[in-house]
Amino acid sequence: MGENRIMEITDVYECPQCKNRITLPPEMTEQDQEKIAQICRSSGKIETLKYIIQKFKLGLLESKVIMIHVSICQNHCIHCGNKLLETGVTYCPSCSGLNFNW
Repeated sequence: MGENRIMEITDVYECPQCKNRITLPPEMTEQDQEKIAQICRSSGKIETLKYIIQKFKLGLLESKVIMIHVSICQNHCIHCGNKLLETGVTYCPSCSGLNFNW
């Protein structure tokens, strides 16, 4: 009862395209996001999954849901390929799909 607990607020994103709900780990930094995008674009999906699982201690399914939303071609939607207007966590103006445009 006398414990002080710090509640971490995490953002939950929902993708209208795949209907998945995604919670990014609260300890994920901007540098981590850039590293994930770099691995995804240069080494592929399996290496990206390995990195996310190892770094954040997430399960395969959670890691996969994050990975499939990383824009493979920066500034282009992972779902429809159209140009994204923003960097970071963003939704495509064309198809409304969630993108991690890191």
